[in-house]
Amino acid sequence: MKKQEPLTYKEVGKAVGMKPLMLARYTTYMQYRWKEQERTQCLSGYAQEWAERFKSGMEYSASDGAGRKLLDEIH
Repeated sequence: MKKQEPLTYKEVGKAVGMKPLMLARYTTYMQYRWKEQERTQCLSGYAQEWAERFKSGMEYSASDGAGRKLLDEIH
């Protein structure tokens, strides 16, 4: 049986091994920025790309100005 691809930001974060606090920050960020495109972002791999950025501590450097402001608010 083939493993099902993650379809939510939370599932993506869990799949890359995020701890609860980081998972909460990641899902908040992603839902604020791309709430309406969640399924598409997960299936395209973009959500995983962002999950990896969070996990490696590169979310600030990878974000634009609006993203950095949001990260400051949810930190």
